[in-house]
Amino acid sequence: MKIISIFLLMAFSFHADATSLVSMKDVDEIGFSSKEIHKSINIGPDVILEYSFGITSKGNGGLVAINKFIRIYDTHSDGITFKNGLLNSELIDVDGDGYLDIKLWGVAVLTDEKEKSLGEKDVSALLIYSKKLKGFDIKEKSDEIDIWQKLKEKNGVRVN
Repeated sequence: MKIISIFLLMAFSFHADATSLVSMKDVDEIGFSSKEIHKSINIGPDVILEYSFGITSKGNGGLVAINKFIRIYDTHSDGITFKNGLLNSELIDVDGDGYLDIKLWGVAVLTDEKEKSLGEKDVSALLIYSKKLKGFDIKEKSDEIDIWQKLKEKNGVRVN
């Protein structure tokens, strides 16, 4: 009984420090419009994470954070959607380095070209903040979660 109590206390403590990046309240606030929400949070010593979240008129939505675009919202039936539309997201220090990392998880709903259900699949991703990179490094990711390198622009031209 003592071991179970310690485990539950550790599990609760682990999630007690977590911060959600985007909530269903945020989704309801912006709807299917070109409007975006912008947020910022301190993720470690001298590092402020500024990020935005938006949803297209087709029902795809993404998070832009430092050097990544992450598709965390999908209700557009094109082979994969996310159950309830939105993946769960947390900022939490996974590796104990003092910087918050991005943890994503949820359920992908798979369909064929005629929108016939092919089943559901648990999906997740883990992006670790790297002080050296000054950005997030993808440590693990389900194929159904799209993450792209955000291209930088200099004088209106995209550069790597």
